[in-house]
Order: sequence, then C-alpha cells, then structure tokens
Amino acid sequence: MKKIFYAIIICTLLPFISEAQKTYSSYKEAMAEGKSFNDNMKYNDAIKAYQQAQQLGKSAEDKAEAIFLEAKATSRRPIEGQRRDDVRDQQRKRAEDEKRLITSVTVLPGASDDLKARAYKELISFYISDEFTSSYSKDGLKNDLYKQILDLKNLSPQVRIKYLLDVQNNDALAEVIDSKVATDDDKTKAIFYMEKFVYGDAAKAKKVESILGLPKASTSNKVAAIKKSAEFYNKASKVEDAARVLKQMDALPGVEDKDKQFAYDVLGQVELYNKNPKGAESYFNKIMDLKSLSQEEKADALIVMGDRYKTYKSFDNAIKEFEKAAEMRNITDGIKAKAYYNLGLLYYEQLNYADARKVFKKTDNLKLDSAMIVYKTTALQYIGTSFYKEKNYKEAATAFGSMAEVKNITGLEEAAARYMQGQSHLAGEDYKAARKAYSKTLENTEASKLNKFQAGIDIITSYEKENKLDDAAQAYAPLFVIYNTNPYDKILNETDQRTFATARTKFNNDFWDKAKEWGDKADNYQSAIKLLETRLANDEKLYSTDTKRVYHTMAGIYAKQGKKDLAKKNYQAVIDVDKNATDYYKKDAEKKLSEL
Repeated sequence: MKKIFYAIIICTLLPFISEAQKTYSSYKEAMAEGKSFNDNMKYNDAIKAYQQAQQLGKSAEDKAEAIFLEAKATSRRPIEGQRRDDVRDQQRKRAEDEKRLITSVTVLPGASDDLKARAYKELISFYISDEFTSSYSKDGLKNDLYKQILDLKNLSPQVRIKYLLDVQNNDALAEVIDSKVATDDDKTKAIFYMEKFVYGDAAKAKKVESILGLPKASTSNKVAAIKKSAEFYNKASKVEDAARVLKQMDALPGVEDKDKQFAYDVLGQVELYNKNPKGAESYFNKIMDLKSLSQEEKADALIVMGDRYKTYKSFDNAIKEFEKAAEMRNITDGIKAKAYYNLGLLYYEQLNYADARKVFKKTDNLKLDSAMIVYKTTALQYIGTSFYKEKNYKEAATAFGSMAEVKNITGLEEAAARYMQGQSHLAGEDYKAARKAYSKTLENTEASKLNKFQAGIDIITSYEKENKLDDAAQAYAPLFVIYNTNPYDKILNETDQRTFATARTKFNNDFWDKAKEWGDKADNYQSAIKLLETRLANDEKLYSTDTKRVYHTMAGIYAKQGKKDLAKKNYQAVIDVDKNATDYYKKDAEKKLSEL
C-alpha cells in the first residue's frame, strides 16, 4: 500500500522536477538535450546539459564543443530584476562568464592548436560584439588575438591559410600567395584583398590580373578578376589593356552568358573609342547571338548598344539600334516605351523636334506599369518642352496637361506637370488658364513646397499682367503660409533647398518693391493698402520691424489720400508695436503725428 502511495506522490511531483537535473547517459544525449533546451529558449537548462556533456566527452574536441555551446547559452541567460544597476551588473557578469568559458578552451588539456585557434577566433567575435569593450580597445584586442593564432606552432596549414585570409594585412596575404598548400581559390581571395594595399590603378590591375595565371582558380574567380582588372585598366586610361584582358573571357570554360555580355559590351565600347564602329558592331552582334538571352533581354541590350553609339556620336547606328529594339516581337510594352523614349531623346537633343515628337507619341497607347510609366510621362514632358521652345505655347500646354493626367503618375509629378502647363499658358498670355493650372499645383497635397511657392508667385504675375492688382494682392495670402516654413524642411534636394531659400528672399524684396511702386501711384493706392493688409492678416511670423514698416507704409498712403484719421491711426500703430523702440519707423511716426 505504501509503495502505491509513494508512486502516486512521485508521479504527481515529476512534472515540477527540472529536466536538467537528470543525469545523461552519454555525451551525445546531453548535447542533444542542450540543443533542445536552447531552441526552446530554456538557456539555464541548456547550460546544465552542456556542463554534463563536458564531463561525458572523451576527447578535447568533444569538451570544447560543449564549452562553446555553453558560452553561447550563457550569452542569452535571462536577466532578473528591473533596477537598472542590477540589470547592468548581471549583463556584465554574463559577458564575463561567456569570455571565461571561451578562454578556458585555449588551456584545455589535449586541445590541438587548431582548436585553440578556434577559441581565439570566438574571442575575437566576442570582443567585437561586446558592449562593455570600448571601440578603441576592440581593434587592439582583435589584432593581438590574431597574432596568438598565427603564433601557434602546430596549426595545420589549411587552418593557418584560413586565418591569414581573415587577418588581411599585406604580410599575411603575401604568405597565402606564396604558400604551397593554399588552393588557387585561396590565392585568388588573397590577391583580391591585397589589391587595396597596392597604389595606383594600373598596378592594381596587374595584381588582380595575376589571378588569371593560377591554373586551378575557379572560373567564377577568373571572371571576377577579368572584370576587376579591366575596370582598373580603364581607370588608368589603359583602354587597350582593358580590352586585352576582356578578350580572355572567351577562352574560359563555363562562362555564363551574362558575363560574356558584359565583356562584349565593353569591348564594343573600346572599338567605338578607337573610332571603329564596324568593330563595335561585331562585338554587339555577339551579344545578340547569346542563346540564354530572352527576347526582352535582347531588346534591352539593343537599347544599351544604341546608347553606346550615341555616346560616341555614331548617331545613325544609334537610331538603327533603338528602332530594332522597338520593333522586336514578343517584348513588353515597357521595353518598347524605353526604346521609343531613347530614340525620341536622341532626336530631341539634335534639335529635331518634329521627329522627336513623332517618336515620343508612340508611347501614348502602350500599357505601362508604375515602374515603366516614367517613359510615357517624360516623353510628354519633352513634347511639351519642344513646343515651348518653338513658342507654340498652346500645344505645349496641351502636352503638359496630358502628362498631368497620365494614369499612375505620382502626385509630385502631376504637380510639376500642372506648373509647366501654367508656364505655357502664361507665356501664351492665356492668364485665366494659367491660374487654373497653377491652382491645381497649389491644391496638390503631394506637390513640393518649391513648386507651390513658384506657382503662387506666378498667379500673382498673371493678375499683374492683366492689371488686376486687387486680385494680385489677395493672391499673396496663401504664399505667406509657405513663406514662413523652414527653407530646409521636407526638401531633400540641396539644390532645391538653395533655390527655395533664394526664392523666399526675392519674394520678400519684391513685396516691398510692389508696396512702394503701387503706393506711389494714385490709381493704385487702394491696391497697395489691400496688399499690406493681406500681409498683416496672413503673415503669422511677421517681425516687429516689418510690422512697423507695414503700418508706416499704410500711414503714408493714407496721408497722400488726405485721410488724416487713418494716417494717424496707422502711425500710432507703428508706435504701439514697441513703445521703447528707437528705430527709424517709430521716430518718423512720432514726427509725422506731430505734423498732422
């Protein structure tokens, strides 16, 4: 009866007994359990399992593996308590325990030098990520630990090569290159690393090119060496050497078509540089013969070829390539649009606006996704600009209007298109249509601050052109909101930042010039007053000096009109802004009040 009772008690309490307290029968079992605990984030239990594994392990390698895993579990050991100092103390203790465990492998009885090297490498990783080790100390500790690795007398040759490549200093890399046990791929890595210690692009090119002399270097490494050395030769203006290296690509086995395409493209450019279009054509034709390229990729390659011809002013050949790309079968509308855009741009840059527009208009009926819509919108922009340059402002406005209505166009682009549409109407003296277009820019929530500011200023200009000065004065109202924003806020482009800052300064100066100009003409007195009142009502950040200037200017205009009461009221307003001031506006206001 007692046995049954005790059995019930044991079965009841068994789930509450930590599994890590049990004794494992083998190293393998303890390691497996440690991994299971670790995967389930039971790090304390994992630590206990790995500690038992160390006791059960028969070789130094077994014990070391268990120690390394215990160190990793220790680094994740839960932190108890909430006080900041307690947390930091536990974090520091955890880091010290991790470091102590890793260090213990370096003095583990029977540990091979390869194993000790691994421990030193683990310590390097520890110090790099350790928040309690200063940045200043990390490099020094890393260098010292690599030195200890390379000072190990019985380090196996292949392991030594691995760490020499990690060190990446000139002496270490030179040892790899001269080593009899290093593979050609190891030597390739060393040469690539060593390139940064070589001075001058030509010297770098020769160093990287030496990889091609390694018979057992992989094809991928040799291809990378060809590309890199050609790049350095090109930077050193040794174009013929770049071509010589690239020509070796054909002799390599198993080179991918994309790498051959790269080589043929550059070799074609070299021929164009040497004023040999036929030679360039032979290389470009090789690209078109590559079997793995799809129709889409070949069309894209033709566009690139056209651009190469254009760069070297072989315009007839450029036109042929762009036309061939656009006429290819089984290609997407996106690639067609890209081809038409490039062809149209070539005509546009040659000032052949009529042909440019014919080509650009071919993008109209193409179905383009958001990634390719830029070719349609930019084509319309060039159509509009070409008409504008020909002073055909009506057609220019139509093109910019069509650009603004393209499906999937961004709000920012739409606002810019409407602004350009407004500019076209303004130049064509259709002021009402100009204001309508500019207003759409102002209403666009995604429009840039600079675009809105420019649009608002041009609305004022349009009213002035029609001598509607009262309307021009009222049009200032929304601009003061933009004027009072930080010139550098939400404008990422530095050029636009400077342009906006300059525009703000000019806007302010023009305001005072207009106030004076209008206030000097009897016919415009009322418009001048309205202009000044608009600023008082809408400029929330008007400086006290400018406030006094507004009242002072208004007082002067009222005085010219013989409206003494209003003049006195505004001169008094100047004084009331700051009764302790001693500036010109206050002194003159006091003088004028005494005279009225």
